[in-house]
Amino acid sequence: KITRILILYKQLCDGVEVDKASFCIEHGISERSFDRDIEDIRLFLNEIYSGDDVIYDKKENYYYLKNERPVFIDRMDATVIAKTLISSRTFSNMEMEGLLDVILSTVNKKDRKAIQNYLFHDVKDYSSENQTAILKILGDLYEVIDDGVGIELRYMDGLEKNISVAPMEIFFENQNFYLVAAVKNKLDDIRRFEIRRIISFIIRKDNDVRKLRFEYLHNEHVEGGYYV
Repeated sequence: KITRILILYKQLCDGVEVDKASFCIEHGISERSFDRDIEDIRLFLNEIYSGDDVIYDKKENYYYLKNERPVFIDRMDATVIAKTLISSRTFSNMEMEGLLDVILSTVNKKDRKAIQNYLFHDVKDYSSENQTAILKILGDLYEVIDDGVGIELRYMDGLEKNISVAPMEIFFENQNFYLVAAVKNKLDDIRRFEIRRIISFIIRKDNDVRKLRFEYLHNEHVEGGYYV
């Protein structure tokens, strides 16, 4: 019983929508035993003052842990987002799989199945020439931009180069992400660096580029001005 309750609790904590009938069949128990397990978990949550509670969704016929359930979005909104991502061919197969899982987690159970049907052939035929971990490096770059620090890029542009830059912003164009940066902290030398060509980078701890970025973002575009 203890192992069964722990399995049930773990599923609820992971955001799983637990179907009573399926759980009972899987673990060979009656629905009354399941109800007692749910009550034990509710008592435990109350005793530890977690603020969480196990909720029964009568419409969808499953149990979920309050505060762990995702905020659901409209079926077609999720489908359009997924279709747009797939058509971009920007992300590696593994990253696209992860992104689609995230999108599916934002819709209810019924819509999830419908979207999987809508996207079946798109997902089956998906392939991307890009095998770089775009999401990981994007996350790291946004962090250094937020911290306002300069970096040293290892960049592949025919030949591998080491380039000292002050990151300004990131944008998406023609199915590619780009880092806009001031080379050697010079605002008269603003360049675009294709994210998928960035091999790696290290943080230059000897400088703070927040003032430089502020000046860049507030500069008015003029003839011969910053190239963005």
